[in-house]
Amino acid sequence: MEVRTLVEMDRLGVQDKENLAHARRDGRVLVTHDDDFLRLAAEGASHAVIVYVPRERSIGDIVRGLVRIARASSEEDLRQQIRFL
Repeated sequence: MEVRTLVEMDRLGVQDKENLAHARRDGRVLVTHDDDFLRLAAEGASHAVIVYVPRERSIGDIVRGLVRIARASSEEDLRQQIRFL
């Protein structure tokens, strides 16, 4: 599994809608604490998987939550889904 940040992909500053579409095209899970991605999904924007993480979560909690989601879900289960940690 490859994990890359928007900075590493040179996508920092790109519009949220474009980053959401990029993640969908690449079949990536988008992990965020940005409410704008929830709004875009609610408006019907196509996406792969959005995992919303409140800012107060620790890195350890985030990693454990992502591992739990990955172990309990197939790719089909997650398509067009929003998961909250």
